[in-house]
Amino acid sequence: EEGKNEPAEGAAPQAASGVRRRLPAHFGRIVDDAQRRKVYAIQAKYDPRIDELEAEIKTLMEKRNAEYWRVLTPAQQKQYDNLAGKENALKTAAARVEAKSKTEPAPEKPVKGEKNGPKAKADESNN
Repeated sequence: EEGKNEPAEGAAPQAASGVRRRLPAHFGRIVDDAQRRKVYAIQAKYDPRIDELEAEIKTLMEKRNAEYWRVLTPAQQKQYDNLAGKENALKTAAARVEAKSKTEPAPEKPVKGEKNGPKAKADESNN
């Protein structure tokens, strides 16, 4: 039973997320084991940041789509629903953004007379 859960020699290692790493297209046919390990190391180096950026992009797109949705009148929203059907990304994004805004604290707004809001307060207290 020893080695039962270990990957085979040269097999793709598990990424931190538990997903098996994959070589870029056609690399599997042309690289040797040492090159394969280097490619996996490169993926391990860049993938976490790429994942963060993809999540940030997804959030920004949802916020953008929610704003698109709010441009429409209620009658236009119904028309859009009929046209888009179940794939109504704008309405879905609007609902997600609205739900998140109810659970996240609102950002501090500058008080009238302050230069830059809460940051200015922190800077002033450090002087």
